[in-house]
Order: sequence, then structure tokens, then C-alpha cells
Amino acid sequence: MLRPRLTDVVEEVIAAVAVAVPAYARPLEGRFGVGVRQGVEVALGRFLELPGTTKPALTTDSRRVYAALGRGEVRQGRTLDGLLSAYRAGARVTLRRMSRDALDAGLDTDALVALGESILAYIEELSAASAEGFAFEQSERAGEMDRRRVELLELLLHGTADDVAAQEASGVRFQLGSRALTMARATDAVALVPAPRSPRERTELERALRGRG
Repeated sequence: MLRPRLTDVVEEVIAAVAVAVPAYARPLEGRFGVGVRQGVEVALGRFLELPGTTKPALTTDSRRVYAALGRGEVRQGRTLDGLLSAYRAGARVTLRRMSRDALDAGLDTDALVALGESILAYIEELSAASAEGFAFEQSERAGEMDRRRVELLELLLHGTADDVAAQEASGVRFQLGSRALTMARATDAVALVPAPRSPRERTELERALRGRG
């Protein structure tokens, strides 16, 4: 009963997301537009396949779609909050529209409660998949940045850079903070840090290196 109305629900969800999330309030053009529309269509289409079955909420392909949306937020320099807000806005519209259609079709309140619970559980699955993609992209970028930092320090020290430089100095880097460049070598670790600008900064530097050879 709900499937013939799916196209209308898709449009309502997209409109609601644009209102609820300012970052998405722009013309649905290019890859952005394709991503938003695909995300909504895949979500609603899959949802309608689930009632009365034991299928998992997401297939491998659909999970990949929502992981990609999470990764896209990192690439756009946004937090995950906007995407999760979009999911919640979509869930509200879907619940309101499908509940109205279900009432018109004569379904009882027990069916409406089950429908609402299903939509909430489903949105949690989408959110989790996107969170995984978001975290994976952040991890990938952090690894790339670490590699570039090691290459920079090697260039400063030797005039050449090795793509497979070791990363054993991560503990030192954590102590010294993001302004330091650190690199592990065969028998020691090298750290290039900004000169302390005050007695307090020198004390912090000494504390970070205390107990190290």
C-alpha cells in the first residue's frame, strides 16, 4: 500500500532535509544532488522490503551508500552532525507520511506503533553505517598526514624523503603536540619543535621529554 506513494515521500524528505540542515540547502546538482537523492531513494526502497522478513536492515550495497555519505562529510570539511540531523528529519517526514497513509488504508494503532519503531530502528542502522564511513575517512586522512609529516622532517634533515619511513615516534609526537615533527630512525627518534616562547612552554617541553633517552 505504501510503495505506490514512494516517489512523493522521497520528494518530501529531500525538501525537509534542505530546511532542517542548512549545509544541504542548495540546488541538488552534480555529485551532491546525486548523493542526496540516491541516499533517500535507497533508504525508503530498502525499508519497504523489510516488513514480514528476517532480512538485515541494510544490504552490502546499501551499507556502502551510507558509509560513502559519511566519508563525504569528512571530505567536505563538515562534522557528522549535519548528516545525522538529515536522517532524523527524513525519519520524521517518513513516519508522518506513512502513518497517514496507513490510517487511510485502515491499519490499526498496533500497526502504526510497529511502523514507528521500525523507522527509528532503521534510521539507527543508517546512522551507524555513516558513522563508520566517517571514522574510516578520518583515519585514512590522519594516516596520510602522518606520512607527509615524516616526509617533511626527512627532507629537512637529509634533503630526501622515504615513502616508507617508520612511525615508531608516535608516542613522542603525542606528547609534543601537533606543532612538532617527529620521526623514528634506526637507533633513535628525532623531533623538530618550535623554540619555546616562554618559561612555561620550556617547562612543558621538558616535561614531555622527561624520562626519555
